[in-house]
Amino acid sequence: MVSVDSSLPSSCEVLIVGAGLAGAAAAVALSQHYDVVVIDANGPVSGASGAAAGLVNPFMGQKAKASWGHEEALDAARQLALTAGVSFHATGIVRPAQSRAQAEIFQERANGHSGLAWLSAGASGERFPLVRAPHGALWVAQGGWVDLPSLVEGAIRESGCRTVGARLVSADLHFAITDTGQIAFEHLVLAPGYG
Repeated sequence: MVSVDSSLPSSCEVLIVGAGLAGAAAAVALSQHYDVVVIDANGPVSGASGAAAGLVNPFMGQKAKASWGHEEALDAARQLALTAGVSFHATGIVRPAQSRAQAEIFQERANGHSGLAWLSAGASGERFPLVRAPHGALWVAQGGWVDLPSLVEGAIRESGCRTVGARLVSADLHFAITDTGQIAFEHLVLAPGYG
């Protein structure tokens, strides 16, 4: 469990707003060179990162396009998991096609990329009997999963950053006002997530 302070320091070099996945990754990277403070209104992993399934899918969207820089992002996810002391489960993931049209798109993607495989409805049912895929499914071999709340908590803990329970109210170039006080900073990283 990450220790969350109730008092805000008067200053820091880097202020990170948001203690979810993005904030935790920024904290790990930046704390190696800067004095970092992380603020979050409700504490680490209290938002979407705390509720997420933790699926790691490098082929996003309805058309399963490769995410920009997905190879680097996968490496970064593995490294962050290692830093946080949690397992990155490189099990692959299955993406059921939601329609015949999407099945055609998924088949085309699978033909164009070695990390993907198309599974017919029958093959998908045999391999993944609990997954409903009447139109077939796309197998993403590079995908996997991680316990996201444990990853975020571990990353913030390992960063050694001070974490404060505070909500950002306003900020200018070098000064932030929160619901618990004021803090001066040299750099501001906004990682508030969905909320």
